[in-house]
Amino acid sequence: MEKKLKNSDRRNAILQVLENTTCHPSANWIYEQVKEMYPDLGLATVYRNLKILLQQKKIFLVEVGDGLDHYDANIHIPHDHIYCKKCGAICDVESIPIGELVENVSDDVSVESYNLILFGKCKECKHKFAVNE
Repeated sequence: MEKKLKNSDRRNAILQVLENTTCHPSANWIYEQVKEMYPDLGLATVYRNLKILLQQKKIFLVEVGDGLDHYDANIHIPHDHIYCKKCGAICDVESIPIGELVENVSDDVSVESYNLILFGKCKECKHKFAVNE
């Protein structure tokens, strides 16, 4: 039998912080934001609640290879991400239709989901560094 979780003010605050940003923050960034509302908050509480929110599918993990886990609460609009190699920003981009590619991966496997991360420059860096490169 699955254990029913109590509603948590801190978990709700973590989710609200995530829903109100587009920066795909790390747990430490989330901790700093929520700590303003709950000064006695511990970083372990943030990690524990992020894990619960992931299990509840209210948020998802964005891994870009920078050694940090980043979180996204934009679960209602299908999208992919670009990781800016200049400034480290993670930005939403419109989903790239790769359904045919996924369908043709192999008959031996079944693809249930995918997470596409593009690497390049964000809009700001593209314009800023276009003149210098």
